[in-house]
Amino acid sequence: APKGDVSDWLATGGTAEELRRLLDQAPSWNEQHGGDGERTSPAEPRKVRTFTAAELARMELPEPVCIVHKLLYEGLNLLVGSPKIGKSWLALAWGIAVASGGKVLGSIDVEDPGEVLYLALEDSFRRVRDRMQQVDEQALRLERLHIQTDWARFDKGGLQDLSAWLSEHPNCKLVVIDTWGRIRPRVNGNAGAYMDDTEALGPLQALALKHHTAILLVHHRRKATAEDVLEEVSGSTGLTGVADAVLVLKRESRKDADGTLFVTGRDVEDQELALSFRDGLWSYLGDAGEYALSKERRQILDVIAEAGHPMTQRQVCEALEPLRGKAVDRKSVV
Repeated sequence: APKGDVSDWLATGGTAEELRRLLDQAPSWNEQHGGDGERTSPAEPRKVRTFTAAELARMELPEPVCIVHKLLYEGLNLLVGSPKIGKSWLALAWGIAVASGGKVLGSIDVEDPGEVLYLALEDSFRRVRDRMQQVDEQALRLERLHIQTDWARFDKGGLQDLSAWLSEHPNCKLVVIDTWGRIRPRVNGNAGAYMDDTEALGPLQALALKHHTAILLVHHRRKATAEDVLEEVSGSTGLTGVADAVLVLKRESRKDADGTLFVTGRDVEDQELALSFRDGLWSYLGDAGEYALSKERRQILDVIAEAGHPMTQRQVCEALEPLRGKAVDRKSVV
């Protein structure tokens, strides 16, 4: 920006490598302004190192670090959901499980436990403590779970603060940021939504991979549903493009005890989990498709049992409509 300096460059996510590239491309001051000094020749082009396919085949490349079995890997992970459906409860429970080496969702193993930084930026310390007691009373004894309710925005030094904290805690396996809106840099306005999101998340992803830690970024979901679940993430496609994994949490309503967690990413298999939410605790019920089918079968059997006599498809559909709150297709009833 006009009158900007190196500090401004770093605060907005600029990197040393990109700055060197720009310096190499820039003409000398004398060339631009006709100074009295001797004209400086343009900088020699850099020699770029490339690798052949044969060299790549011989490289020993480590597998990505798995934090939670088949669910959470090192890198940038987006946890997306509508307001007030339990995203913070889920993120907090995962933080407690990683710090304690316990289980996620009641039954899924933590594979690489360690220190956890939980940034509860929409809560107070009292509310965080109350929630921890409800999730697991033993959590309040954890020395590996670090909590903060206030953090500078990333364009105001927050990214540098996080980098320094991770350097001081090399055994950190998970950083939870709840929510992204409270910490993201201010929007540029000139670059466009896609570039704003890409440039904002890029340094955060690089930080996660550098320290081999998982950053779980809690974010909001659009109100409208879409055929592609990634299109339900609030913001531009720059968010889902940069993120290494996206986890979308859904519940039909805040009163509904059942929900689903859709997971997709570069290192994680696409999957959809059926979950149960009761008293602040999320539990794993099984594969969402199989669980939904089992639930429908149970409803059909309950309807027939309550009627006490044989029923036609049409009669079953009409009896199911009040339970599901919508019309039931006869083809779905076997």
